[in-house]
Amino acid sequence: MNPQTLRGLGRLAGQAFAAVTVFRAVHHARRDGDTLRLLDAVVNALAIATTIAILVRELRERRLDAGGVERAVDEVAP
Repeated sequence: MNPQTLRGLGRLAGQAFAAVTVFRAVHHARRDGDTLRLLDAVVNALAIATTIAILVRELRERRLDAGGVERAVDEVAP
């Protein structure tokens, strides 16, 4: 694995930990009936989901670049 892929996986793990924090914030906001904190947690969850989607796309692109285009075309072609 190259350093860029490892860095991407590390960033992905960081976002997973952030997701746990957001889920806890949602739980506490719902328990306390705090609508503003609940909205904040939902917005943060959407930001984390977007970041994870971007990271996954980058990791896939790196894998395709490292593995060669022929293999990717063979997987897509019928």
